[in-house]
Amino acid sequence: GISRALRLEWYDVREVDEPIEVRGRADEIFLTSTTRDVQPVRRCDDRDLPAPGPITAECMKVWAAREAEEIDP
Repeated sequence: GISRALRLEWYDVREVDEPIEVRGRADEIFLTSTTRDVQPVRRCDDRDLPAPGPITAECMKVWAAREAEEIDP
């Protein structure tokens, strides 16, 4: 939806389809949504994750800045 489109617009990212098992090897995980912006995932299955990790922290910073710049009254 909207959050996905903004993430693709605001960050230098490439979207790929991966099997769900890839998350077990991820160094960090985050979610984006209209109501939660960028949300770090602290635990996945039995693994604790750095939250926010460096990529997530940068995404949170960029998201907050861009959202403030482009607020729709």
